[in-house]
Amino acid sequence: MKGCRWSITPEGLKIGRAESCEIRIEEVAVELFHCAVKLVDGKPVVQNLASDRGVNLNGSRVFEAQLNPMDVICVGCNWFVVAAPGDDKCGSGARIAAVAVVLLLAVVAFGMIIWKRGRKSMDVAQPPITTNAATHVEAPVTTNRVVRIVGEEIVVTNRIIHVVDNVVVTNYVVEVKPADKPPTEAEPQGDNVAKTEGDNENVAPGAADGLGLSDDGKTLMSVPQGIAHIVIPNGVTTIGDMAFENHKALESVMIPPSVTKFGRNAFRGCNKFTGVMINDLAAWCQLSFAFDDEGFGCAFDNPLWHAHNLYLNGALVKDMKIPPEVTRIGNSAFRGCCSITKVTIPKRVKEICPGAFGDCGNLVKFEVDAANRYYKSVDGLLLTKDGSTLVSVPGGLDNVKIPNGVLNIGDRAFAGCKKLSKLTIPDGVTNIGYRAFRDCSGLIDVQYPPSMAKISSFAFDGCKSLANIYITDLTAWCRISVAGFSAPLGNARNLYLNGKLVNDMRIPVDVARIEGHVFKGCASLTRVTIPQGVEHIGEGAFADCSNLIEFRVAGSNYHYKDDRGLLMTRDGKTLLAVPGGMPSVEIPGGTEVIAAHALNGCRRLVDVKIPDGVTRVGGAAFADCKELARVDIPNSVKIFWGWGVFSGCDKLSSITIPGSLERIGSGAFAWDWSLKNVVIQNGVKRYAIGLLHVVQLKALRFRIVSRVSRFGRLQVVGN
Repeated sequence: MKGCRWSITPEGLKIGRAESCEIRIEEVAVELFHCAVKLVDGKPVVQNLASDRGVNLNGSRVFEAQLNPMDVICVGCNWFVVAAPGDDKCGSGARIAAVAVVLLLAVVAFGMIIWKRGRKSMDVAQPPITTNAATHVEAPVTTNRVVRIVGEEIVVTNRIIHVVDNVVVTNYVVEVKPADKPPTEAEPQGDNVAKTEGDNENVAPGAADGLGLSDDGKTLMSVPQGIAHIVIPNGVTTIGDMAFENHKALESVMIPPSVTKFGRNAFRGCNKFTGVMINDLAAWCQLSFAFDDEGFGCAFDNPLWHAHNLYLNGALVKDMKIPPEVTRIGNSAFRGCCSITKVTIPKRVKEICPGAFGDCGNLVKFEVDAANRYYKSVDGLLLTKDGSTLVSVPGGLDNVKIPNGVLNIGDRAFAGCKKLSKLTIPDGVTNIGYRAFRDCSGLIDVQYPPSMAKISSFAFDGCKSLANIYITDLTAWCRISVAGFSAPLGNARNLYLNGKLVNDMRIPVDVARIEGHVFKGCASLTRVTIPQGVEHIGEGAFADCSNLIEFRVAGSNYHYKDDRGLLMTRDGKTLLAVPGGMPSVEIPGGTEVIAAHALNGCRRLVDVKIPDGVTRVGGAAFADCKELARVDIPNSVKIFWGWGVFSGCDKLSSITIPGSLERIGSGAFAWDWSLKNVVIQNGVKRYAIGLLHVVQLKALRFRIVSRVSRFGRLQVVGN
């Protein structure tokens, strides 16, 4: 490379072994992405990318430093001299010689000290080293970080420096740093650093050696076990699936700004992992992570979710100021970051994605630049500029008052607010977003206003302590649109109307519709009376009401009736709901359809008789019937429609699928841990691959009575 010149472009110059580097050096001592030279505010800067040894600048080890004319950068066996703009010379020999002499004197001084301690202590056999020196050299004898003078050569950590007339004429990297002393990070930059006493919160990155990379150097596929601190080379764009999985020694990872994608379970099982290190906060803000709760355990890909601590330029981030150039903060970008206590949003940010600051357990305040046109902060909460949507609530707050004027509680707005115990939603709020209160594990009481119109899916998922729902208007409550798996009473169990626990509930006469799932899980209910005017009752409206023993329907109601305490359509053809407190049920003759969720959550039910003539059974119709051990399905049944017809029936041990069946919905017997025998009779035509959720049924035995006319894709586990 002697005589070559490179101009520093705005994109910078990468130096390393990778083919994508602008300056490529094929030497073992050089990392794939060793360092970079770029312009920062118009001034040249050298930045270490992957080497744990840092960058050798003028004989000193640095991790980032501004460059001046005549500075000398050592990379492997190559020296690069910084030339001033317009200077056609690469530097004078006097300058290089001066730097070389400084290197030499430092090495010789250290070497003589070690030499005087006795040659015997250093005698460890090494393979011969071939050099270009005129004088023959015996095989060098070294240990780590030990210098030895042999003839006219200096051997340092198994690298050789040639000495001719007291001047270093080759340019191998010289290291004299003790092995157990970590490299020193550059000074923290900006305001995103912790104000601490002492150094216990500073973390230095470690080695990148031995990382398993794809051929193009863009995907990190594997990491050696036993390394505590890892530096991912800049240029890597993807961290592969399970790349760090179960690395018990891992404590911190330096993630370069080039990384844009994190694979599934990349950091799962890293029990000691406590630090994510970055040097570009703006780049991190652009990342979007998969939501773990959308893929049934497929994600957890954000390393902050595992490590909880974020370090910027080596300093723990607490008071985080988003860089002024940032316009977007991605999905779950800082989810799980417990080191953050305050976040300042600059004026240019126009999009903050759901969950960006979820599960930040020590965050207590948002501040937004007054000039921002899209967002604002009120009492430390993050809202849209017009105040209509509550975007995010700091996870460290234990008392939250939703501001007046809020209409919508946004997706994941309260996600991970574990310290929150009581919440009053003000009148005017109409909508609760997707997983809005996910994992608010300390939440006990919620008071709903009459204005509430919609509760989105999984809104209260993981609210394990939720016990009480307070309302003031039963008519308004009946008309709330509740999405699947989001029943507000599913966790709470107790419903209070104007401060009084609801037991014998009489639906108001002005109610025309009772929406699905609105009373699902209400354990305080014992009896429900439905008036004449009710025209529609949604699926699962009264599912899993474990103490409910009776439905009563006004005889003048044109759409519904009760039959021995069961809720039926007026014509008697559809069974809509069975009280959850019944121990046994005989479904009336003439029934043709068992509706979805009809017996869902009948936890005391041990016996059920399904009459001949039933042709269709809806999704989750018998789900979570915990005591149900046996079900006789008549030959008239043609369809198990929807997901999980018998899912969660813990004691169901055997079942016979009649030959009349034309379709079985997926997951029909999911989580039925006691199920051991399934008899499929002759004539069964079709069923979904998720029929038995068989991956969980280790002891399952299939017995096919006769040849099945049309198999789907049957998975058999066991004999």
